[in-house]
Amino acid sequence: MNDRKLDSFVGALHGAWLQALTALVLISGPAIANAQSADFDRFSVSLGLFVTDRDSKTRLDGEIPGSGTEIDLENDLGLDKSDSVFRLDSYYRFNEKHRLDFSIFDLSRTASKQIERDIELCMRIVHIRGHYVRSETVAAS
Repeated sequence: MNDRKLDSFVGALHGAWLQALTALVLISGPAIANAQSADFDRFSVSLGLFVTDRDSKTRLDGEIPGSGTEIDLENDLGLDKSDSVFRLDSYYRFNEKHRLDFSIFDLSRTASKQIERDIELCMRIVHIRGHYVRSETVAAS
């Protein structure tokens, strides 16, 4: 068998396999949906952990556009860039097609740091270099 015929045969075989797989998925879809709806979980609880990777910035501006300073919350204020966060998820299914989902996790951060630079506010330099600041972000769900 030459290369052209072999490529044609492999292409036809691949196409037939893909069509058979598509037909199988389409045929089995309703059966899977019926099986799931006949036996559904009324309640579930799960515990998890995820790692955050943050790059948070804010601006202190005056009334004149562009007259402020961008503040990097991690570098300038010492807040953690990465953190491990626990998460609790649950749901209550009150009938076959409806459920209430709940999630609880806390993304709050706290830091204390000596400020390493002055800031510009309203086209004036505010001399805060060397002062200590305590920063806190509150974000819980």
